[in-house]
Amino acid sequence: MSSLVNSQTFQTKENSESDRERFLRFSLNSQIDCLLFLGELKGVININLSKILPVPQVEEYWLGIINWRGEAVWILDLAKLLGAKKWYEGAKPPLSAVAILTSKGDRHFGMLVKQTNTIESYNLDRLLPMSSSRIDPEISPFLRGYFLDDRKQPLMTIDIESILECVLKN
Repeated sequence: MSSLVNSQTFQTKENSESDRERFLRFSLNSQIDCLLFLGELKGVININLSKILPVPQVEEYWLGIINWRGEAVWILDLAKLLGAKKWYEGAKPPLSAVAILTSKGDRHFGMLVKQTNTIESYNLDRLLPMSSSRIDPEISPFLRGYFLDDRKQPLMTIDIESILECVLKN
């Protein structure tokens, strides 16, 4: 009877590549990994922190501006915006850092993070909503939800549109 059913012809929805979206996995700090939808990613660059030009009288999560390909790019400390532990460990920041580049309209922005990891695929049907009991309500608008990785660890999915809307109005 088992010869009548070829299990390879059946796919679960979870394994269907057409139902999956690709995300950049990155470490916000040493404790938190996050995901960014690959369609929102413009690039990943290493930044010499001394090249960030500070801008006075802006919110503390804005680190300043860098020159990237002849364009002024605002650099955001994503961990600080989200109220998380800082992206670097130790008393003083390292000499360089990783920035994830994204944009809104024709303006580019960089988000400083501890490190970028891998490109991963997840089924959007498996995106779990953020629980107000698990996360600070002030940052929940910046998150689409979370996935569980293979080790059942949560991966917060960043809502870049909400982040940029918030930081641009301030």
